[in-house]
Amino acid sequence: MNLMKVRSGVHPVEKRSLESHRLSFGRLMLETGMIVFSILLALGLESWREQRKHVEMARTALASIRAELLGNRAQISRSLPLQRAQLARLSAWVAAMERGESTPFRLESGLSSPTLMVTAFDTARATAAVTYMDYDTVLAISRPYALHKWMSEFEGAWSRLVFDPHSWDEKNLPRSGAMLRAVLTEYMDLEEVLLKAYDKTVERIDAVSPKAAKPVSVAPAPPS
Repeated sequence: MNLMKVRSGVHPVEKRSLESHRLSFGRLMLETGMIVFSILLALGLESWREQRKHVEMARTALASIRAELLGNRAQISRSLPLQRAQLARLSAWVAAMERGESTPFRLESGLSSPTLMVTAFDTARATAAVTYMDYDTVLAISRPYALHKWMSEFEGAWSRLVFDPHSWDEKNLPRSGAMLRAVLTEYMDLEEVLLKAYDKTVERIDAVSPKAAKPVSVAPAPPS
């Protein structure tokens, strides 16, 4: 026994212990590697699921916004003929006053304004769905909704003129009529710009998310 220890330099019992230790260390490294790989795989799958969830959220938001824009476009298309007729009557009245003619006129209190919805866009912002869209798409979507605010400004200007008692003083009638005609004309020009903005935005949505063109359930706009 001592002779074997001297020849090999290691006692047989110690040799078996070392071999067992080396085997356990290799197994430990293998098991550690498997655990690390499993964790990384789980994290990768979770990240993939989150990414898919965000993509679907953005797609759903884009589909709703697209439907909302098309609904708003239809509202404006229905309102424009009424406004053109309103403008023709108003222009004829203003022209008669400019000629010094006293012509009775019944002025509409409103602009035959379309009812424009903003629910889909507001919801996309509230749920942070817009953060999963690219910048150019969000910019394109924001433009028509920004124009809605300008329409509100013209509607306010019209109401202030219509309901201001001084507007209907006989001496102020020509000036008030001309101002109302200008407001209505600018309002209709803005609606034409808005129609083009709707078309460009829908084209952008269809380009970045073809699935967004699928019909979605959207509550109809209330009658104007």
